[in-house]
Amino acid sequence: MLSNEIARGTLLNMLTKGLSRHAVILAKYTVALLLWTAALTLAALTAYGYTVYLFGNGVIDHLLFALIGFWLFGAFVLAFILLSSAVIKGSFGGLILTAVALLALLLLNIAPALVKWNPISLASSYMGLFLGGITVESLFPAVGVTVVATVASLGLAMFLFGKAI
Repeated sequence: MLSNEIARGTLLNMLTKGLSRHAVILAKYTVALLLWTAALTLAALTAYGYTVYLFGNGVIDHLLFALIGFWLFGAFVLAFILLSSAVIKGSFGGLILTAVALLALLLLNIAPALVKWNPISLASSYMGLFLGGITVESLFPAVGVTVVATVASLGLAMFLFGKAI
């Protein structure tokens, strides 16, 4: 989100006009989060609508928590993309670093003791919630880690972008 604009120098105009570097990070994150929220809401309503239409049953256990968990994981990924694009200069470096970090999170799921703390579990445990194999309470540690990681990623992105250019 940032690395291409830093490499091309297009952010320089806004920054020389007095826009703070923290405002740039927060504005980019806010817009990306709003787009993510709109896309997820549209997808969820569409899927729910055709589920009710085709199967006639509109009751899905823990649907709201599953959607919130998936939204929260997306918010974390967006914050990490901002962080990685503030760390690595270049057009695709931030996305590559984000992909490597997500791969590392997937590999952490190999250790059963780490699954309950892993943010990936918020995006991958929805079927267990729907079918009753996983409880909502078992995902609370992952929610906490994801919130802390999101805030830390945003804070670190603002700090590092404050030193850039």
